[in-house]
Amino acid sequence: MSSSSPSSPSPSIAPAVFYKTSPASASLSARAELGASRLPLDRPEVPLWLRSLSCGPSPRWRVFKKQAGALQFSRAHGEGLMTFAVQEKDGTRRFLSAHPVLFWFYDSHKQSEDRCTFEVITEGAVCKLYFDLEFDREFNPGSNGVVMTETFIKIVIYFLKEEFGLSCERTQVLDLDSTTSVKFSRHLIFQFSKTYFRDNYNAGNFVKMICDKLRMLIHSFETLRDFSTKCGVTVDNVQALFVFDKHGVSKLFCDEAVYTKNRHFRLYKSTKWGRNAPLLLSPENSYIPIEEKRERLKEKQLFLDSLITHVNETSQDLSILEFGPTDQKVYVVKTISNLPCSPVVREEGLSSPQPVLDRFIKRLVSPGAIRRSTYSSELGRIVYEISGNRFCHNVGRAHKSNNVYYVVDLKNFVFYQKCHDPDCSGYRSMEDQLPPEIVFMLENEGDAGLESVSCMSDKELLDVWHAVTFVALNGGLHSNAESPNHFPDFGVSDSELLNSTMSINESDLLD
Repeated sequence: MSSSSPSSPSPSIAPAVFYKTSPASASLSARAELGASRLPLDRPEVPLWLRSLSCGPSPRWRVFKKQAGALQFSRAHGEGLMTFAVQEKDGTRRFLSAHPVLFWFYDSHKQSEDRCTFEVITEGAVCKLYFDLEFDREFNPGSNGVVMTETFIKIVIYFLKEEFGLSCERTQVLDLDSTTSVKFSRHLIFQFSKTYFRDNYNAGNFVKMICDKLRMLIHSFETLRDFSTKCGVTVDNVQALFVFDKHGVSKLFCDEAVYTKNRHFRLYKSTKWGRNAPLLLSPENSYIPIEEKRERLKEKQLFLDSLITHVNETSQDLSILEFGPTDQKVYVVKTISNLPCSPVVREEGLSSPQPVLDRFIKRLVSPGAIRRSTYSSELGRIVYEISGNRFCHNVGRAHKSNNVYYVVDLKNFVFYQKCHDPDCSGYRSMEDQLPPEIVFMLENEGDAGLESVSCMSDKELLDVWHAVTFVALNGGLHSNAESPNHFPDFGVSDSELLNSTMSINESDLLD
């Protein structure tokens, strides 16, 4: 494969060269790699995220220019490999596939101001529950971030018990801080024994549920008072969780946008270029890794525990939490073979049970595409996650990193746009009716012979649109001799018809 291929790696770079470590460090590394190379060749094939670290870290180390290549390499080779992103001084990022223990060895030797590294929270990988809490101090001079964090932790602990029956203490929360005079910033990573979320989408659904309930409770004092009592906080504590952004808009200080595909999440002791504000243990942190007592090894264990998708479990009996947009459940997987090897890219859900709607949405978001769809028979809705088109009508432009999605209401035959950006939380575009030909097929989908309608070609779909429109304009079919026995060809091209169909309240739809 040529070096110009999108998934091809950079020229082979040894870890010591990549990190410019000292000769002494390189010597230590050589011994570590030698020890790893002596691992028995007949080790059982265990999913990478369940491999015991007692087997020793894999010596594999590969640098890539493109993220896709690093993710593919980590999946293909297993052996506990994870994908990391390293930010360069010019703002670009290179991607590494390496075992986290080996990665930590080299990363920990870098100067604090040069350590700008991120974990790639791989799509489909089981993960820990994590939070990014932040607000600008300039626009919130009266906000006490420490008190707000303690309040938020108590609320999360309450919902973990309510939804999953999962007991949690403050000592199980790894609390990392990178607060500056300009910005309050905390990362929280919950440490449960043998319990993980199915992936960061499910974790994000749980977080969004908490935030939605807080936004709802804030408008009812009586309900808020009862809720605050259950959580062991005050009404003022809950109200203080809402802060102002630079536009003067009130929002929660919990960032709900960090649960997306292959998200980059800053690592323990890492900073952002030019800021020298590394992510360190907060003064309020009470989590201590019990596995390691020696300071040097404790630092390594803290790093491993801070990784969102690193599972340091040798037991096969793990609880995997799922939390969907409308329901939630807990189930226990007792065999490794039933668990997905992390990281896994999930392909299911690309198409919905209604192909005719899939085609309509694809046209609507072009040049974007449907990333995945979620169908709920109970609610009668299909949610389409969109990639390649982040234009949001609420802000009148495309978001830089957060995607939009469309919801189709199958009961009322309407659709509308929503957004994953926290600044657009609660926003939904004006509802618009589905085109007549779509409604025609959805209303009659249970009739005999209409199963094939969903597989109609675009031309056949246009013919149906012609027919339904003609009937609607003429008040139904007529039996007199002057009425045609067939529906006329209106001479409308595919592109013209598509434009006319999508021009209805277009500014409310394509935002």
